[in-house]
Amino acid sequence: MTTPANRPAVTIRGAGVLAPPPSDNRPSDNRPSDNRPSDKESELTAPTEPVTPLLDDPPAEPVTDEDDDGEPIPEGPAGAPHGWSSRVRPAGLDPAALGQAGILGVPLVIAAVQGWARRWSTEDAFITFRVVDQFLSGNGPNFNAGERAEAATSPLWMYLLSALKAILGFIPLPWIAVVVGLLLTLTGIALAMAAAARLDRARGRRGWLVPVGAMVFACVPAVWDFTTSGLETGLVFAWLGAAFLALTTRLAGDPQLGPASRPTPTRPWWAPVVIGLGPLIRPDLGVATVVFLGAYLLCSQRSWRQLAESTGLALAMPVIYQVFRMGYYGATVPNTAIAKEAGLTQWGRGLDYLVDFAGPYLLVLPAVLIVLIYLARSRWITSLIQPGRDDNKRGSRSDPLPASSSASTGRTPGNGRGEVHRPLDLVTIAMAPVVSGALLALFVVKVGGDFMHARLLLPAFFCLLLPVASVAVETRRASAAQIAAQVILLVAIGAWCFASFTNLGPDYDGSHLARGVPPPVGPGGYQQALFDTNTGISDERSFWEIFAGRKNPVSLEDYQASAAFTDGDLHRQRSAAGLHYLWTTRFDRQRTLVVDPQIGVVTSLGNIGVFGYNAGNDVWVEDWAGLSDPVGARIELVKTPEGDYVRGRPGHEKMLPEYFTVARWTQPNANEDYDITQARMVLTCGDVAEVVAATNDPMTPGRFLTNLVEAPRLSSVRIPIKPAEGIAKHCSA
Repeated sequence: MTTPANRPAVTIRGAGVLAPPPSDNRPSDNRPSDNRPSDKESELTAPTEPVTPLLDDPPAEPVTDEDDDGEPIPEGPAGAPHGWSSRVRPAGLDPAALGQAGILGVPLVIAAVQGWARRWSTEDAFITFRVVDQFLSGNGPNFNAGERAEAATSPLWMYLLSALKAILGFIPLPWIAVVVGLLLTLTGIALAMAAAARLDRARGRRGWLVPVGAMVFACVPAVWDFTTSGLETGLVFAWLGAAFLALTTRLAGDPQLGPASRPTPTRPWWAPVVIGLGPLIRPDLGVATVVFLGAYLLCSQRSWRQLAESTGLALAMPVIYQVFRMGYYGATVPNTAIAKEAGLTQWGRGLDYLVDFAGPYLLVLPAVLIVLIYLARSRWITSLIQPGRDDNKRGSRSDPLPASSSASTGRTPGNGRGEVHRPLDLVTIAMAPVVSGALLALFVVKVGGDFMHARLLLPAFFCLLLPVASVAVETRRASAAQIAAQVILLVAIGAWCFASFTNLGPDYDGSHLARGVPPPVGPGGYQQALFDTNTGISDERSFWEIFAGRKNPVSLEDYQASAAFTDGDLHRQRSAAGLHYLWTTRFDRQRTLVVDPQIGVVTSLGNIGVFGYNAGNDVWVEDWAGLSDPVGARIELVKTPEGDYVRGRPGHEKMLPEYFTVARWTQPNANEDYDITQARMVLTCGDVAEVVAATNDPMTPGRFLTNLVEAPRLSSVRIPIKPAEGIAKHCSA
């Protein structure tokens, strides 16, 4: 601010800024001369020395602009925040800021309390825990020492747990996963609210921030189940919130969220790096990475060099890991994706999975209410209610700069500090998470969903809520009708949140399992009480609570009453005693024991998490469902006579026949079944033999390069379930 030469500048104590003294009644030179007072009058009225104004009555200051509500904004010193005032607030905490923080903290408290109350580790999480143990033991990121199979779907989650376990070795790994998963979920919600607030401020919205989307997300019981669970879901939420926040750095800064006087949006180096992490968390998040990165590059990139730099930063880590995956594992996707046939399509089952999530929680209601909130505060609604109101005047939200300025730049203002945004930027940033969420949900539906209630749809659900995680509720510029409409709609969302919190959710057997009410246990109790028998979708947390025989099973010891724990402990002890045998089990619980001095202790079963983690790294655990076994993952799905695949419960559709297991781990026997003899031939023929070599041969530079080149072809290899058909397919050449 420039102080007129004919007025001395004075300092306001405690403010640290300059301000002019009160008017001395001398008009400026551009006023009419007939309004000038006489010299005698001037001598009587002019102060004899500079006067320090009272802090409670600040001096009049030149007005340089109007805020988004049309109110004059006093000019501050260079670099002062938008809306700066020389008035000094009393020392201490700002009640308004505390109130705002309290409002935004409600969904965080709900997610934290309910997530902790429903803490648990699912059986599948112990698969990742075993991989972490193998990695830290020097056996590589594998499920079994000596065989390279990517059994952990989320590489970043596995390596994060490995780092934390190396640092916090005295804490059991399941507890590390549960606590970190909960903290990451809360971080994701907080980042989402911050990013949504930045977007709303950049669009010129003022008023109290209400965590509308965050509340909707935090009040769904399925979210509570997977804030922990030991899986990577919490990391997914944290990444989505961070990626959205990184995307909003393309907007000019808000005074409450960043530097006060930026002439242009920022381009922090970390923003594209964070956006690029999606495929390292889950392969399907690559869809969101592409959308977020595209939006980031579209917004305010100034040169091809900047575009190339941002793209390189985003793709560097995913590309490096993909090269490692192909060279080390001989596959283009995790072994779990091959086992679950993620490339196939099953729309009907996927729609059932979507309905199983959206229907019980009545998610269409909050969706409609959120849309109505946006309509209630929109400008065209204002123009309908107050036809004479001009929202295009200088200082309004829609155009605080002169019309000529906006027209000439093709941009819309940002917060009245000379920072501008293209309208396309705001739309692109707001729509990026919506498009990402829609595509993620579409992919889940396309592949047929999952067997865990809501789990795979939660990232899409969170994505769709990102732009409305926090919403600035219009008050000062809104009409009474608009304010009343917003309040009514917020109350309606609150009512839905209460209903979801207390009474909504899947009701497979009438016991409202989503809220943890134990079902009756008896003959067939698991199936009848915990599964939707039509879709195969289950309340997984309640299932494993019953399986463990206790509430909130987290650590390995919490599962000690289960058969998986006792069996794993038995084989660990036998391995330590130097025994050698093959032990298999299938759905019918029949067990085959084959003693062979050429092998150690080899086991083959379906639920490999708790069992494998307790059995220890020296016991070979073969997964006949294929999640951790490269041969089992490539077994073909059964086909009908018409050639269509027979699809079953998601993730449980394959079963490696026992004759393949015996053929792989025992020596030939003249009295063995013919199926075992044929299975031996299949495992040594053509592409199947190459898969075995790619995953079991010692890792050398030559093997790495061979795997890198052959990974696309080896990922597509499938083994017929009948050995005779396998011979015809792979051994005919």
